[in-house]
Amino acid sequence: TLTVFDRTVSGNEIDFSNTAHCCEFRGGITVEKPVFSNSSENDNARAIVGDWTITSDWSPVSYNELGRDDATGSSITVLGELQDPHNIVIHPGSVLTAETMKVTSSTYSAYRNNGRLVIKGLMNIANTSKDFSLARKDGDNATIIAGGIVYNTGKWPYLNAKTLVVGADGIKFGSTHDSRLRFSNSAGI
Repeated sequence: TLTVFDRTVSGNEIDFSNTAHCCEFRGGITVEKPVFSNSSENDNARAIVGDWTITSDWSPVSYNELGRDDATGSSITVLGELQDPHNIVIHPGSVLTAETMKVTSSTYSAYRNNGRLVIKGLMNIANTSKDFSLARKDGDNATIIAGGIVYNTGKWPYLNAKTLVVGADGIKFGSTHDSRLRFSNSAGI
């Protein structure tokens, strides 16, 4: 069973390494720097449940999951930049919101998402050495909202969400790329 916190929890740095699934923060949690290990599925706090506020930049690690299939309505608000969101899973009914997003990792990013990803400012996608995807290819429920998207990568960026909303900054291609923008699940985009 998971440890459940019904009251608000806050701290500067909280270490969730070496624990599977960890905790449900039903009263909300505010933390500057959540620390997760990046070694295996079995020693990460995988299920991020409740309303989380991260007061700095945040770079998720593999096996981080927002919500669970049986627990919807969880959220993460990143008051800084969401950096290299590789392999984070956003389950249906959950939402991850950040001020801006930057991708410089050579791995796939956020490709298993099936929830809601909201970036208030720019998504800056650069220097990826593999195909880049914001949502799983069969993620019919995935929603992506961004103030603008900048692609500066030599590989294929995929937008597989059912719903894509891009703000006034639009979609821009950088000057040092040879990329093509691909859309999947085009109904609803």
